[in-house]
Amino acid sequence: MFGIGATRAGTTWLYRYLRAHPQCHLRAVKELHWFNTHESARFDGRVATLEKVRDRVADDLSRAQAGGRGTVAALQTRLRDHDALIELTRARAGHDAYLDWISAGQGADTRLVGDITPAYALLSEASLRVMQGLRQSVRFVLILRDPLERLWSNIRQSVGRKAADADTLRRKSLRALRQYLAGENAAIAARADYQGILQRLDRALDPRNLHLEFHERLFSDAAIRRLTGFLGIDHMPAPLERRVHAAAPLTLDPDLAAAARARLEPQYAFMRNRFGSDLPPEWDSHKTEV
Repeated sequence: MFGIGATRAGTTWLYRYLRAHPQCHLRAVKELHWFNTHESARFDGRVATLEKVRDRVADDLSRAQAGGRGTVAALQTRLRDHDALIELTRARAGHDAYLDWISAGQGADTRLVGDITPAYALLSEASLRVMQGLRQSVRFVLILRDPLERLWSNIRQSVGRKAADADTLRRKSLRALRQYLAGENAAIAARADYQGILQRLDRALDPRNLHLEFHERLFSDAAIRRLTGFLGIDHMPAPLERRVHAAAPLTLDPDLAAAARARLEPQYAFMRNRFGSDLPPEWDSHKTEV
């Protein structure tokens, strides 16, 4: 199974649910970025990023060991998985080696191995076809969220990593949004392009291999039953009230919200045309303070 996005649409929550499922086997690194690294051939840059994250995990492990905390075992597993992924990436290993690694250590009851990396939604049709052909049974999961809500959450979360206080967060978030509105932020624009994403998926994948869910409905038992049925695993109750990696709260000014909504109108129009009344009603409310 490949969880392919969208960014800021619940993929970390989904990863934690599936990783805890007794019939699923996912590595302790959530976003493996395997296929986008191969597509771009930016192996050295990916290794450098992984090494920085690995150092933070090692620091967390040292503090946990010093404090006798119960997270030691989990951090040790994360560290081992980071080390393995670094070596595979540094060696520019092929997809067979990747599949062997993500499958290694699975239990007797495992029905599903997976990789949840939202950046995969931006892959080319060629890469998506390669992924679909890796095994006899391959499934893709895509979660979509109200475009304006997702955009503002994506900006706040990205900026929040480097913002030391609320004033800095607001200033940098608004600057990033204005850059997007001016057509100066290609990365943010690509993640907001639901039309492009879905059209690539339409051309590359067998529709029977794609499960699409809306973020607004994800946190429900009905959605989890749809997902587990699609993946061929037993239903397991999910922590529906738990949220992870929520972006810092920051209300969007009405004028900028209207400008962003106008810029996103082609996405809304495409989704209305494609899904009609199946779109969640929240897509018309735009509660940007969430």
